[in-house]
Amino acid sequence: MRPKQHWGFYGSLVMMTACCGSLLGNLVGAIMRTVLTDKQLITWGWRLPFLSGILISFVAMYLRDHGKEHNPNAGEYADEDDSQCNNNSSKESPLSEVFKRENLPALLSSFLTPMMWGGGYYTTFVWMAIFMEVLVDPPIEHGFWVNACSLLFGIIIPLPLAGMLSDRLGRDKTMSIGVIGLAILGPFMVNIISSGQAVEAFFAQWIIGLCLSLFGGPMNAWLVERFPPHIRLTSAALGYDLSHCTASAFSPLIATLLVQNHGVKAPGLLYPLFAILTGSGMLISTKIYRYGGVTDNDQNEVQMATSSKPKLNPVC
Repeated sequence: MRPKQHWGFYGSLVMMTACCGSLLGNLVGAIMRTVLTDKQLITWGWRLPFLSGILISFVAMYLRDHGKEHNPNAGEYADEDDSQCNNNSSKESPLSEVFKRENLPALLSSFLTPMMWGGGYYTTFVWMAIFMEVLVDPPIEHGFWVNACSLLFGIIIPLPLAGMLSDRLGRDKTMSIGVIGLAILGPFMVNIISSGQAVEAFFAQWIIGLCLSLFGGPMNAWLVERFPPHIRLTSAALGYDLSHCTASAFSPLIATLLVQNHGVKAPGLLYPLFAILTGSGMLISTKIYRYGGVTDNDQNEVQMATSSKPKLNPVC
């Protein structure tokens, strides 16, 4: 819904707000560990974060009453209720189109590319707090607070700047700088964090965060640009979520096993690994397939043409 030349910035805002949710969770953990004893945490304190989820109901009610729908593909796809309206909706579902041969390289790319962001983020800003307070010897006091500060200054604030940079410099160049930086600096920064010093740990985690921001800020725009306009959200969502189900979900477990079996410096090897997978994903999709020659520059015309199509019969 925004001009193409600003997609990097607006896409980074979406990622930034998601990270704000992580920051809120981090602050809840930090406050609970500061205020409550270990016995209180185990007995009843662990319930508080789950109960706080009730607050999201107010957001849902606001969206229900004040949200505005945006559906540029209205009437594009047939479904079970459109059997009597074949003239208005002739295309198959967007999910089936995603798996067409011409879109498979882009789908594989959207699966591999987010692994650097997902695996790197979960390792650095979700698992790292436990790493600092529990697994490092000597432990870093107030590791959750160190983690929260690093997340704020290393990810949340720089993300929009990275998105704007990609609008000027280009998505691939900006993201490549972040990937290369993580591959080279990641293991060294984990080595510094494992020394058990809070100040050094903050700056090391902050540097990792800056590299992640350079990659993650443009990533949303980069993902949707891999696909034809009318299936881009389905495609990007599918690849992105599959990546999170694998790289993001298992990276904390793998990092813990690496500590147990190979020492506190070993989790740093995850950054070069994810960098290789992500770099492979970026290289796979070197050409975006467009139905009928439609390009991103034609997106406004596509939306105007779609919105001007006859609406479906209310009976349908």
